[in-house]
Amino acid sequence: MVPRRAELHDGADDALDVERARTEAWISAFHLAEERKRLGLAQRQVAELTGVTPGRVSQIENGDLEANEVASLSRYARALGAGIHRRGK
Repeated sequence: MVPRRAELHDGADDALDVERARTEAWISAFHLAEERKRLGLAQRQVAELTGVTPGRVSQIENGDLEANEVASLSRYARALGAGIHRRGK
């Protein structure tokens, strides 16, 4: 069971930071998938451009990322001619 935001904020900001990073990764991944589709690219084509497997592209698009996998999102964005901007805390 995934904890709700209220359960995460029990005074421990680390858990909230992790959840925020996951949410931001998921949102970025969603936007990348939408841009890929807009450009008419298949996941296989993005995989070739980024040097990962088509399965990994699917995982990225589904937000299956750890907070430290910004490099994966960045490579994906570059393959689409875009970029990733991280916000500070």
